[in-house]
Amino acid sequence: MNLPWKHCAPEILQHNSFSTQSDVWAVGVTLWEVFSLGGVPYSGIPWTWDFKNKLLQGFRLDKPTHANQDIYNIILKCWKNTPAERISFAELRKYFHRVLHHWAEEEDTTTSTASSESSEEVKLSPPPRVDRIQQNLVENHYVVSPTNQQQQQQRRVHYTAVA
Repeated sequence: MNLPWKHCAPEILQHNSFSTQSDVWAVGVTLWEVFSLGGVPYSGIPWTWDFKNKLLQGFRLDKPTHANQDIYNIILKCWKNTPAERISFAELRKYFHRVLHHWAEEEDTTTSTASSESSEEVKLSPPPRVDRIQQNLVENHYVVSPTNQQQQQQRRVHYTAVA
């Protein structure tokens, strides 16, 4: 079985030990990919036992270009060497829920300010409102979070094994 080693926690590479906390590591790599706008993690680095040892010694991906330091700190919490020290999924959810609501509030403020002060250039606009993000995700079948049992039966997520 081939493992996606670039997303594997050190304990998987070392002992083939899978857990919820090793999944958190993989989420950290996925977050890195998102905030690097599709960058390839560990680009140009081949799989070797030396790579595993480097991870155990603290080697980590650099801060993605489109992540602020707070986001990168959360990503680094996903990559703690000891699984018990990693951030939990509940903490990740709470953090990103807060961040998305903050960005939505900033968008409302930025939109109001931009329309009232048309001579000022808005350099960076925050992501779309949270309700629109959730709607888009459901419409594109990336997230399955139905409000009732019937919707859950109508939506299916299919996974394909990659050899």
